[in-house]
Amino acid sequence: MKEFLKPKREFIKTDLSYYTELTASRVRAALLTKNQQELFPLFNLLVDKDTSLGSECEKRLNSTLNKFFTHDLGESEDENIEEIIKASVEARLYGFSLLELYLENNFIKVSLVDRSYIEFRENLPTLRIGKNRFIAKEPFFITITSNPAMLKTLWIAYAKHYVLSLYLKFAEFLGVPPLIGGATSSDEKTLKQMSEAFENLRSGSYAIFGVNDTIKILEGRGSQEDFMEFIRYCDAEIAKCINGSVLSSNTATTGSYAQGKIHENNRFEIIDADIKFASRQVKNFYSRFNKKANLNIQYEKDKNLLQRAQMLSILYPLGYEMSIDDMAKEFDLPLPKKEKLKSLNYKLPKKPLDKFDEFIESPNFKEPLKGVETMIKDSLNTLLKECNTYEEAFNKLYEIYDGVPLDILENVMFSAMSNAEILGLSDEF
Repeated sequence: MKEFLKPKREFIKTDLSYYTELTASRVRAALLTKNQQELFPLFNLLVDKDTSLGSECEKRLNSTLNKFFTHDLGESEDENIEEIIKASVEARLYGFSLLELYLENNFIKVSLVDRSYIEFRENLPTLRIGKNRFIAKEPFFITITSNPAMLKTLWIAYAKHYVLSLYLKFAEFLGVPPLIGGATSSDEKTLKQMSEAFENLRSGSYAIFGVNDTIKILEGRGSQEDFMEFIRYCDAEIAKCINGSVLSSNTATTGSYAQGKIHENNRFEIIDADIKFASRQVKNFYSRFNKKANLNIQYEKDKNLLQRAQMLSILYPLGYEMSIDDMAKEFDLPLPKKEKLKSLNYKLPKKPLDKFDEFIESPNFKEPLKGVETMIKDSLNTLLKECNTYEEAFNKLYEIYDGVPLDILENVMFSAMSNAEILGLSDEF
């Protein structure tokens, strides 16, 4: 494939006229056709216009990009794999993403094409270089498609911005709301004076009215609290569609621990699906070159590593211990590679260093030593029966075995004392 590829090219951004207006007819056409010809400009507009929707999309994208990953293709492919993962998550969000393949230092590189450069014509992605516009297709480009998560947010986002536009039009009247005046006379002069007086009031000036003139304020049934509640509802629905809704967002004012765990689990399920989709796209990409990436994106579904390690440290004193294999499976880690240092002659028997070392290791030294210890134990048992105290028995033992090393006698005495203490405790009970 290298012979077909070119160095990275510079594209020209799409004309602003391509951005569509957020109207009911556009939203209806996008939902009916479900093709990128209608969806692509709407999604671009909403992400840039709606801060809540844009931040939720950014949060979902970063939830996968921040994960550490490993593979078998070497460090030179790290950037390529990261670009494919990013394109995969964007496809899950917007339904479409475009990857460019190019040559750099005789290596194949992959780069995600920014959405601001793409324009759909006849439902095909096109790019522009200079004055020339062309269709982005293989082998220079790879498209990734999926069911867009933002499709479910179109109607609720349109309703939110429709209400916002009406409220902003009404906002200019919040200082001095619409006025209704009642004049005592309907002649032209009186009506003109009343009109000028109302204009002065609207402009923040003053006016003089007659004794019988009346002024009323036009008030609607809606309130600012109702408006803010509706905006919060729209933001909550958007967060639910994109990230499964989390209590840490600005859409929730109250909640419980159980509710928070449910929302957290929903978010984990969404991230898990994004990771599986991205892993599949990486596998499909490298299969074109007969390579196996063996991508492993490190993702903790239940708890983070610190919490799980703390749990193991609590269980260890209670007698629960994990083997190396179980720990690697629990934390999704590879088995440790520990090489045991072995001497070249590790199978050969040990050779004594000198004649003393040889004598100590020989049976001629070990067997008589065991016999001496047995004889001393028998003598001590006899003395214990004859004497009234241990001290008296030990003194006689020193006199009998004056030439025996002191450490051997002490070992025998310690053994006798230990057995005596055990017997004493059993007698008490």
